[in-house]
Amino acid sequence: MRAFFYILQKCANSTTITYPDEPLKFNLSTTKKNTDTNDTNDTNDTNDTKDYDFIKVSYVYNIVCKIYKEFQETQKTKKSNKNKQAIKQFACAKIKVFSQIFYNDNDNNGNNSNNSNKGELSFFLHSYKTSLLETFTKAQRIYNAFTRLAHKYRLKKYKTVVTDDLSMNPLDIHHPNTFVLIQNKSKYLFNTNDLVKIIENAITHAPSFFQEPTEPKNPYNNEPFNLSTLYNIYFKLKSLPRVMPTLIHLFFLSNFNVDHFVLNNEPLLRETAIRKYIHNSTDDILYKSIMKMIAANHYTRKLTIHQEFPLKTLIEIFKPFLYYFYIINYDIQGTERIDNYKRMLYIKLKKFYEYNKAFGRKMYNSTIQNKLLKRLNLPIIPQTYFSTKHLSFHNISITNEEMTDVHILFYAMQEEDDESDSEDDSEEDLEASSEDDELADISIS
Repeated sequence: MRAFFYILQKCANSTTITYPDEPLKFNLSTTKKNTDTNDTNDTNDTNDTKDYDFIKVSYVYNIVCKIYKEFQETQKTKKSNKNKQAIKQFACAKIKVFSQIFYNDNDNNGNNSNNSNKGELSFFLHSYKTSLLETFTKAQRIYNAFTRLAHKYRLKKYKTVVTDDLSMNPLDIHHPNTFVLIQNKSKYLFNTNDLVKIIENAITHAPSFFQEPTEPKNPYNNEPFNLSTLYNIYFKLKSLPRVMPTLIHLFFLSNFNVDHFVLNNEPLLRETAIRKYIHNSTDDILYKSIMKMIAANHYTRKLTIHQEFPLKTLIEIFKPFLYYFYIINYDIQGTERIDNYKRMLYIKLKKFYEYNKAFGRKMYNSTIQNKLLKRLNLPIIPQTYFSTKHLSFHNISITNEEMTDVHILFYAMQEEDDESDSEDDSEEDLEASSEDDELADISIS
């Protein structure tokens, strides 16, 4: 902060350097620019130059005080002493002060009679505005150059403490997919794919589908990534020949502010949380949810899933259906998307049931060998199998006519009595069991 104040006052040709936390010092004698022995400027020009330098230096010091005051007020509000927050708050203070100056000037052009908008411009004349903007731009450019120089020095000076990725594979510091993170005077090497996972896991943290994102942190020292690191990671990913992850791009558009990110992207975060839950949950949890979904549909509730039916097979078949079921129950309610998903899930489960009404049952299969054994009055060797014939979720097509008509059936089926279910089961089982004349399948479920 003091370095920027020093550079800013030097760019304004100030002969004295004064900081906001020090007593005010002014030197009315200014340094003349481009003064040669052959210069024949008159006395009025000399006085104009002297007055111009004094006003410019005075207002530069005023800007320094405004930036310092804004920075102090922000720190009191945030109540944070972290270096990462201090750098961010100082940058925001600089932007806010200079934007107020020029925005107020634009307002004055349209409202000349409004004296309240002239407060920012009362200290200096309108003709000095361009010169002050050039001074600030020059100071910012020099300050950024020194910052880049300091960063290069750190890259050469600091020791590398981590040289492997999170999978314990060695990393090459010169490889395009390797990112160098500097924290606590140490260098950490990361694979860009690991960084994407770290950031996405942090900003999509949602226990029980309620968004509680956390700041992305260095897994080796548990320190959060500062703002400059997040920007460096984003532009590093952008420079690579890969598709930018959607969540990280939206995080970038929110200026890496976690609260703004959640506020602007809550529907997408809820959907992402549901996908992660289905992908990471144990088989026992998914099995209970699948059975609940099957029991909630008017058609699939007639299926009889045997207790010994392979658990992984059942989960693999119904996982896509389960995603729709979770969206319907846990996504943001009252949207047209929820209604569409209800109709689609209802139609798909109905067609799934109608394709194989005996799905999930355990069957005895009388083979030709058993028939011969039976003729010879020898003991029959029972061979069992599970009925797994089904339509894949993605292979179940839905027409526009079904989408427009199914909502009537959907709500009607919820109010229909379940008394007729048991009467229809026997007929449906007979139809499902007659697959081949040579096979006599008997349900034992």
